[in-house]
Amino acid sequence: MMEFLVAHGYPDKMNNDQIIANLPNLWKKLEGEGLLTTLVARGFNFQYFVNIALQSKMKADVMKQME
Repeated sequence: MMEFLVAHGYPDKMNNDQIIANLPNLWKKLEGEGLLTTLVARGFNFQYFVNIALQSKMKADVMKQME
């Protein structure tokens, strides 16, 4: 996942909102590489992936505001 983000400009040219916008592409990349097979078999899905990303973004946003 980090390779994908770095290839798309992270951290210098990619902010948290852009990462969220790229979640479908990230999911497809992880799925295509077979990295989600075990998780999906256990019930993990794209919506969980998005929810975790949104929670992480909220945490990062709050931490930034507290600086």
